[in-house]
Amino acid sequence: MMPHKKALDVFKARNETLPDCVVYHLSTRGLFAELNDLARAVIYACDNDLQLLIDSSRFAYRIEQGWEDWFEPFCRNASEVDPERIKVRFEFHPQSPDRMAVRQLQVFHTRELQLGDIKLTGFSEILDFCQKMIFIPNAFVRNEFERCIASSSLPVDYYAIHVRRGDKIGDEDLYYPAEMYLQALPELEDGDTIFVMSDEFDSIAEVEYALARRGKKCWVRSLVLEQDKGFDVNLLREGQQFMASESSQRSVVGKEYLEESTLRFLTEMCIASQAVSIVGTQRSFVGKALKALSRHPNSVQLLGFEQARDFTSSKLAPQRHILDAYKGVYMIRIGHYGAGFFAYVQYALNQIQYCERREFLPVVHYDSAHANHFYDRVAGEDVWDYYFEPVAGYTKADIDRMLADPNDPLTDKHIQQLSDAQIMDLCQFDPDSIFHYTYGYWRDNPPADPDAWYAAMRRKGHRYVAGYIKVKEPILAEVDALVDHHFKGHRVLGVHIRGTDMRYAPPVPLERFIEAMDRKLDQGFDRVFVATDQGQYIDILEQRYQDRLIHLDCLRSTDASNPMWLANRSPAQQGREVLVDTLLLSRCAFMLKCPSAVSEFAHYFWPMLKSLDLNHHRTEFNGQDYAVAGLGYGDYPNAWDVVGEKSVNSIGSPGRQSWVTPVVEYQS
Repeated sequence: MMPHKKALDVFKARNETLPDCVVYHLSTRGLFAELNDLARAVIYACDNDLQLLIDSSRFAYRIEQGWEDWFEPFCRNASEVDPERIKVRFEFHPQSPDRMAVRQLQVFHTRELQLGDIKLTGFSEILDFCQKMIFIPNAFVRNEFERCIASSSLPVDYYAIHVRRGDKIGDEDLYYPAEMYLQALPELEDGDTIFVMSDEFDSIAEVEYALARRGKKCWVRSLVLEQDKGFDVNLLREGQQFMASESSQRSVVGKEYLEESTLRFLTEMCIASQAVSIVGTQRSFVGKALKALSRHPNSVQLLGFEQARDFTSSKLAPQRHILDAYKGVYMIRIGHYGAGFFAYVQYALNQIQYCERREFLPVVHYDSAHANHFYDRVAGEDVWDYYFEPVAGYTKADIDRMLADPNDPLTDKHIQQLSDAQIMDLCQFDPDSIFHYTYGYWRDNPPADPDAWYAAMRRKGHRYVAGYIKVKEPILAEVDALVDHHFKGHRVLGVHIRGTDMRYAPPVPLERFIEAMDRKLDQGFDRVFVATDQGQYIDILEQRYQDRLIHLDCLRSTDASNPMWLANRSPAQQGREVLVDTLLLSRCAFMLKCPSAVSEFAHYFWPMLKSLDLNHHRTEFNGQDYAVAGLGYGDYPNAWDVVGEKSVNSIGSPGRQSWVTPVVEYQS
């Protein structure tokens, strides 16, 4: 008999004899979040000599019975027991901010568990064992699993990956490109089979594309349906179709949909758990369950933040030519005069989107053209190479070598690029592009829900940053060292204050930032990291917050001139300072911000970052209407001229604790 089945028999026999009870209430969360916490309830019951009961009355996946609709019973239902015997209840309350901490602390001390002659040590081992012990699909699920295996042509040995998308990305986890999953598998050979679990149909195409880039002819098998657009637990709680196309997600979920989708999900889990090697993600309960249920737990790899940090898009497999995988090469250029650092990165992301749609290989080359303020002949001819790895493995030098080789099939006719005007149109007026603020198309067509618009832009921005943007290792190492030195052991508030020449959105007076910073410090933050282009702001904040203030020795302006126009520091170093500031903002516990590419890219680098934008809902300031149609720059005054200088002159004593009257009328 398998150890977990033997242990379950011991648990069931012992459980039924205990007089006092603990109830676990199945709730409206994801199915494997429930399995994880039900296993914790098993541990709690064993630790405290309580009989475990289940209440399925609010179970989101209930068809008729609840737990027993899908699994074999292993304990009694709470309705069968006298309520007087119930001493503890485990209930999930979605609106309770401390629901996770309370639930985990109740069992986290457990380091040893004895079930008959089976002794388990270490909390992770105990939790995994208990998940496997209670995960016993009933005959309904087992029959579907066997039917799928018989009809799927799966070989005896196959690989499995779980690609989680939907509401997990941004709220709880990073976007992991399909290539990362393949890199975590053993070396693939032609003819291998990969079973793909996912909540999003597009993930299948991502995996197939990544395999094609590697030159591998592998079989891809999946039960994912074309209408699957990502799991959303909020839709599940609302009783709607929680994993379907947008056009049908608002419909009330019926038992038929719930039964079909849940059965398919559990069948996927049964199939994936039998694979010889599995790749999932650390922050997904499905990934954790796959590790617990796997026949080969030592061959399960769960992707996390470290793997994401180190991921770099590679060149095609040696036997693959560019023209085997792409229709041509697209050279990404700046196409815009005098833009800021992250505007250039944003232009690259939007042109990468253009490449994906047309199956071109994206190659970034930013030279001295278009008044590039970060071009530094000493540092090299390609500004992109100062800071980032090639977006798809290839540099302009690689392409030039291929073009110069008379035996290479790549010729000038395969090289594509847009004109300056076309690049501007793509980045400013294509609604499918990534925008850090409502300019261009969105100035003419304001989004009905700005919060939802920003959330969508951040998800898309993060997806492309995660898939294509790899910061150079020396810069990442510098950021890690700064975090260790300044952030470690502290709850750090990040603040990005745009001053100088900002004029595309209503400026935020320094007083407003200080008010918000003071509130956050009262709420438990004990350090403030400030990134700003205005030198006077640092002077004032240093006097006010003293050793609680963290800032870098960056080039800053003392008037309305953008620092990139100043000649006090090398252009390449100026760009590096902006990038390091942004990466540090992304590592803060919370961020106060204004509309800016810098603070939006902090979200793109770290999508779980929470922030408060002090003015993205405002369109008027000091008699100026900032919502006039067009690009969004107009004849508006610079931030320093309209609020900065007045704020600095009016604050007086930086130790003042409150601001009775704002310097300039600030209109919502």
